[in-house]
Amino acid sequence: MTYEVIRKKNLSLPITIEEAKKQVSLETSFIEDDVLLERYIKSAERFCSGILGSDIAETEVTHKITNYLGGKIRVKEYPLISISSIKYYDSTNAERVLSGTEYLLLEDQFYFDITLPADIGGENHKLEIKYKTGNAKEDINPDFISAIEIKVATLYDHERENFSDYKLKSNRAIQNLLAPYMRLLWGLVNLDIG
Repeated sequence: MTYEVIRKKNLSLPITIEEAKKQVSLETSFIEDDVLLERYIKSAERFCSGILGSDIAETEVTHKITNYLGGKIRVKEYPLISISSIKYYDSTNAERVLSGTEYLLLEDQFYFDITLPADIGGENHKLEIKYKTGNAKEDINPDFISAIEIKVATLYDHERENFSDYKLKSNRAIQNLLAPYMRLLWGLVNLDIG
């Protein structure tokens, strides 16, 4: 049976702390909440990326696959910036790194396929793929920025949420901003092997 672990690390923030301060009406000289605001920016980006089904900010992704049996790998992540490395470990646990000429990369709008050499794979083989997804800050869609700013504001000051008859109502602004861009493949697993 194939087992897979995915780890993601943001390489940049979609908005600056100063932009977040402006959204929550704080003076830029007020630095006591900077760490908190940075955490809220990261949380807001993950929240909005989850709704879209794709990374917004530039993100480093590591896929580790145990018992890789060979064949094509379909990764349902986008937008792909680059493949950083593909390593595999044979049955003796010897590490091998593939060069860019040893695998075939095919990109689609919502996923990319990697076809590896036929001799890679088998029981007890491990595979590690590192790649970057998302967008550089200057390329992020303005609607995504607005959705992130709204989420940061509601995380920082939960009273900004809508109330009606003393009950919390869902803020539809974020969903309305992101709805036109949601992935067609939303809800599917991230990785197919076979």
